[in-house]
Amino acid sequence: MVELRARVVATGRTSMHIHITVHAGDPKSGQLRLTTDCLIVFVAVDENGNPIPVPTFTPETDEQKRLAKYALDVKEALDAIVDLKPEEVARGQV
Repeated sequence: MVELRARVVATGRTSMHIHITVHAGDPKSGQLRLTTDCLIVFVAVDENGNPIPVPTFTPETDEQKRLAKYALDVKEALDAIVDLKPEEVARGQV
């Protein structure tokens, strides 16, 4: 059995940062264990494919604040290495 849990952890002007955890286990016992997690960024677009604003997510709990900081730290790290990538990869063409 596999269970995915997803939650918005941060937003930009047009983007949503979603933290996803994957839990797996034996369906007979019903016990699940964390197997992996990831951070996915989606950009909201209109019917023409143009980015559009998303509602702002404001973290309130300590855990939400920690995950929001994690998401923004990952974004900063990725932004910092884009210049090191071949141009086609940086533009998402590969």
